[in-house]
Amino acid sequence: MATSQAKKKKTFSPLSLAWLRFAVELLQKLHIQDRHFVYLWAIFVGILGACVALAFEYSTEFLQWILTGAHAETRVDAFEQIGDWRRIAVPVVGGLLAGLTLLFTHKFVPAKATEYMEAVSLGSGKIPVRPSLLRCLSAIFSISSGAAIGKEGPLVQTAAVAASTLGQKFKLSAPRLRLMVACGAAAGITAAFHAPLGACLFVSEIVLGTLSINILAPMLIASSTSFVLMHMLGKQKPIYEAASTTFGDINQVLLCIVLAIIAACVAKGWLVLLKVSRSYLNGKRQFLPLRLMLAGLFVGLLACYDPHVVGNGAEIIAGLVQTVFTPEQASIFLVLKIVAVAVVFGCGTVGGALTPSLMIGGLLGFLFSTALTAMGIGGDHAVAYTMVGMAAFFTTAANAPLTSLVLVVEFSMAGTLIFPLILAVVCSHAMSMLLKAKSMYYDSLTNGPRTAFDKHLGDVSVSDIARTTPAVVEPGDKFGSIATILLKNPGENVFVEGKNKLFLGTIIPEDVMTFAKSATLANTVIAIDVMREDIPVLSPEMGLPAALGTFTASGMDSLAVVHPDTGKISGIVSKGDLYQVISEIMKREKLK
Repeated sequence: MATSQAKKKKTFSPLSLAWLRFAVELLQKLHIQDRHFVYLWAIFVGILGACVALAFEYSTEFLQWILTGAHAETRVDAFEQIGDWRRIAVPVVGGLLAGLTLLFTHKFVPAKATEYMEAVSLGSGKIPVRPSLLRCLSAIFSISSGAAIGKEGPLVQTAAVAASTLGQKFKLSAPRLRLMVACGAAAGITAAFHAPLGACLFVSEIVLGTLSINILAPMLIASSTSFVLMHMLGKQKPIYEAASTTFGDINQVLLCIVLAIIAACVAKGWLVLLKVSRSYLNGKRQFLPLRLMLAGLFVGLLACYDPHVVGNGAEIIAGLVQTVFTPEQASIFLVLKIVAVAVVFGCGTVGGALTPSLMIGGLLGFLFSTALTAMGIGGDHAVAYTMVGMAAFFTTAANAPLTSLVLVVEFSMAGTLIFPLILAVVCSHAMSMLLKAKSMYYDSLTNGPRTAFDKHLGDVSVSDIARTTPAVVEPGDKFGSIATILLKNPGENVFVEGKNKLFLGTIIPEDVMTFAKSATLANTVIAIDVMREDIPVLSPEMGLPAALGTFTASGMDSLAVVHPDTGKISGIVSKGDLYQVISEIMKREKLK
């Protein structure tokens, strides 16, 4: 993004200078600022996230066809078309391939894979490419072979890796890179659930732990871009459509409180089961292939009894919404899927738990409706309680009431259930606090090295958030070079450095605009003519509150970071990045 001048001076033709003058004037007239380019980045990341998510989906479908030999839209359909021996063999082979991939990653790839949640919540937004993609490949092997685990985690991870790689290539600052990774994650979730607002809230509420318009706005742009692209490619319908669902009377609505309490208690037990299974089943790393093979064997044996055991549970949710299952089937699914997901997850399979959690909540809601019907409370409320059960269960499982509410409404289009859903998620969240339930994403959000974004405000310095590639020119550089740097770094100041990279002063865009209006002046001006020496600078060790004071006093949108001892420029900090970091850290400290 930022660049520095080469020692050899670049020459510009009269036509090139005329174009640069026009471009600089246009930049001034349009009042293009740094945040506009953040939104433009969000659009690119939204497109990238959707494309990567689709590539992940097509990869799993293709490998599913290779392993099963069945042409089917879902994994359940594929397993229904094959014999028992193959229902056992496919998950075993998939587990072997997934385990060998993970073992190869641990042994031969030096960098450690960073989950997108850790990169956004704790880290600087940098996600190593090779280990992350190899883990995603392991997930593709597991998911395509019918492992009882969610696909959303690795799918979103892949989209986040793409966003992080793009941001690192253009040398974005740490706050900006984290924001782009968050946008990539939101775009990936949107592609999976067709829920742009729910995707943004998922990243804000669960991953970042804070809601801010400066963060939400770019993510909404990215997720909306992903949503539009998915529509253009024919994926237009809600994944679990139940638009006309409602309750018959207020008593049925009030019973959502009871369902929410039940769902919260079961979710607490579910979280404990996942933790226990992880501690007992996830042993030594060298036995990963064997463990995942055994997990595949377990799922395969259960699939011989009923193919609905395979996959993440999306087909079961769809069946509940369409009321194609009996209460007996729902009861069996609840037991089998809880056990299967716990075993697969506990053995170390790479995957997500979002859809499995929604499925368990949906089954609880369906069975709750069945119990009410048996007690004489009539009405067609099975689908309505299914939706409420999903929202209530996920609220406790993920500690995310707002995300649960919006996500269920968006992927079902059941807007008529908004009040019952609000009632359920509020009661479930209150119950989860009484039960002291920790989010199933807790480990992903807390494990990892502490960075500036997980420190107290007083412990963070300017060097933690500065971009190390400031836009610089030399004192004798002419208008063409200055204008080129400005156009590559719109909304930012340009800094002049002399011999040995010593900082000399600052060039602000408005001063250059004045010279752009005159061809004569543009042809004669050099950097030192428009350089200002009265604009303050930041030091690497300066605290963020002091930096904020410097920004307020100067009125600048960006300032140079200059080492006080050597006088050399070491980076640049934008006011937007500073505000974002301070706001996020203060909100987190308030919530602790």
